[in-house]
Amino acid sequence: MHTTVVPELLAPAGSPPDALIAAVSAGADAVYLGGAHYGGARQNAVNFGKTEMEWALRYCHARASGCM
Repeated sequence: MHTTVVPELLAPAGSPPDALIAAVSAGADAVYLGGAHYGGARQNAVNFGKTEMEWALRYCHARASGCM
């Protein structure tokens, strides 16, 4: 029996909330986003605050998308 493996589409959430909405609407299986209090590559970018992060999680999960 042959099983086809379909890759998962992971998209950047970008600046809140427009890019996240666009990624999920375009069919992303999951999005990744940065928090305002986390360092890393996006430390100088516009990141998600606590309230925006909570909204992003609810938005993604309501549409069967993951949020990382």
